[in-house]
Amino acid sequence: SILFSYYGQDGNNAAVTGGLGTEKLTDLTSKIIVNIALNEKETISFDGGFDLYTSASTDNIDNFVSSASRKDRRVHGNIGYSRKAKKDLTYGFKAGGSTEYDYQSLQFSAYVAKTSRDGNRTFGLSGQAFIDKWSLIYPRELRSQGPWVTTDQRRSYSISASFSQVINKRMQASISADLVTQSGLLSTPFHRVYFADQAEA
Repeated sequence: SILFSYYGQDGNNAAVTGGLGTEKLTDLTSKIIVNIALNEKETISFDGGFDLYTSASTDNIDNFVSSASRKDRRVHGNIGYSRKAKKDLTYGFKAGGSTEYDYQSLQFSAYVAKTSRDGNRTFGLSGQAFIDKWSLIYPRELRSQGPWVTTDQRRSYSISASFSQVINKRMQASISADLVTQSGLLSTPFHRVYFADQAEA
């Protein structure tokens, strides 16, 4: 499968310039998905692509119009493997990552699913891990005040369990539960610290 999308917008009242100036933005996205059956039980998959955007808003993060912040490109890719171990048991895993101007991410995931012999009930268990790193770029007025944070790392882990039941030919019910934990740089707290210092002054 080959996917492509284009998004564009224009208009004034840009928030980053006090209500004046353009909000022009363009976004191009492409993706390729390939699934290859090795045999009756094993399948490998690949998906990858890129996102390319230009934004008048991000161009104003500093005083230099048409600077590097005007545009960004994200490239991503994943490779996966799945296997039907038995008639009612399937498992698989996937690894990949993405990179852009100021952000790099690695992804790892795995799943296992068991289906009842009559095919009416399925229980699934999956897990994901994201290992991310930021290149911290502060607004111009904050660059001489830092450092504002102590880490440029982010870790995200999740476990998901699901159960589905076929009720009749036209109805199926499912229930799922997720457990998520994160650590590291989860927000941009330096904005709050900066403005608090200015208020006290």
